[in-house]
Amino acid sequence: MNTLSHEDSSALRSAFISLSNDCSRHRSKFDIRISEAVKVNNFANYQTLSQRCQALLVSNLDSFEGFGDLLLWAQTQDVKESVHEVIRYAMTLESAHLTTLGWWMSPVLKDTFEIDSDGALVNKIRSLFHQLCNSFSGLEDEKYREPAFYINGQFREGFLHSTVFSRKVNQAIVNVIDECLNDPAATRQWIEKIHNAYVDDPVTGKVIKDTLRQRLMDEPMEGLDGVRDYVLGQVMPKGEECSARCLNVFNRIASTKRSLDLMPDIKVMKLNERYVKNAFAGELIGHFQTAQRVAMDSYVTTEQAPENPPNLKNLTQLYLQMGLDVDALCNIAMAASAEFTLGKMDDYQDEAPADRIKAVMRQMQQSWPEGFNPCWPAQAAMGSVLMTLPASIVAQVAQDDDYNRIMIYTLTGNSAHLSNMKDGRHLDAIMGADLGL
Repeated sequence: MNTLSHEDSSALRSAFISLSNDCSRHRSKFDIRISEAVKVNNFANYQTLSQRCQALLVSNLDSFEGFGDLLLWAQTQDVKESVHEVIRYAMTLESAHLTTLGWWMSPVLKDTFEIDSDGALVNKIRSLFHQLCNSFSGLEDEKYREPAFYINGQFREGFLHSTVFSRKVNQAIVNVIDECLNDPAATRQWIEKIHNAYVDDPVTGKVIKDTLRQRLMDEPMEGLDGVRDYVLGQVMPKGEECSARCLNVFNRIASTKRSLDLMPDIKVMKLNERYVKNAFAGELIGHFQTAQRVAMDSYVTTEQAPENPPNLKNLTQLYLQMGLDVDALCNIAMAASAEFTLGKMDDYQDEAPADRIKAVMRQMQQSWPEGFNPCWPAQAAMGSVLMTLPASIVAQVAQDDDYNRIMIYTLTGNSAHLSNMKDGRHLDAIMGADLGL
């Protein structure tokens, strides 16, 4: 419903059409290859246009009962695309008006996004935002600034920010954590602000709490007792947090060859003894299996094997610091490397650890006859287990066949594992490689 007279409606329609045409012409000039001077001019034009868009919308807020009524009016006046163009320019510019417009639009934007995320207006805003970042975020002087989530002592609405400007949501929450660190008074103030934000608008409150929960599960615990208790329900880590940290550690290990400091996450996980005992090894196996499936799916599509092996010493550090025993290490090898079913793993439980690992190696030899390649997650799991198991078990495994001897020598560099090589050609090849021949 709106309060516009016929004349006012006609004038507003013309204003939207004219302004949207200006925006469309401006957007057609976006090009990252143009000169710096032209970019600066284009950015200044963007700011002017966006300010005009915001002013047009703000000046007509009282003409409509709500944002949905503006959209309905636009539909009936056949200016839907023009109104959308004006809205997306208005909603990407940092200003005081952005706060007002965000609260006015957010409920309807959220509803339309949930109904039709592919064609939603919010995606048009996001598309322009990405164009602005690509075109104007690298200017030497004044550059494009992503709208802040927390500004002038208040949180802005949560839906649009979490959907389009998520980096600023994360940045705001990191600042909250930094201010709460070892400061009970600041913690109480932030808890009150977050509580009030939740009461005022549950959607925004949920965005704040969910983001804060995720960040707290990625931060050291020390000095954050108050905010952890408020957001996570207790200071000590629950199983959910330990699971999040396990996945975080696994992803960090899988993404780099560098030696990592895993102790902050390990210390937190070890505080939950039940998680370490009942869940950690199983979740780690699941992460290896998922990573292997992703790598295989990519290989099927691209015919390219993974190229970046993880640093296996990070995995051995994780196993040792988490206190995994020989049985747990064997289970990782059987499930993650050889894809044994739970039933088959149970069949081997009465076997000696060396025999369980030999069974895995036989399966690996069938699956990977070309030899050890830790770029594949399944082989990285096996390699890291062999690097962690007691030397006496590894020595037994090495003497099973040449495949085992070569792989274990590759991992340990211990030439004693090459004794009794059956095929002299393999030994000559290994020694030649070591000598650079």
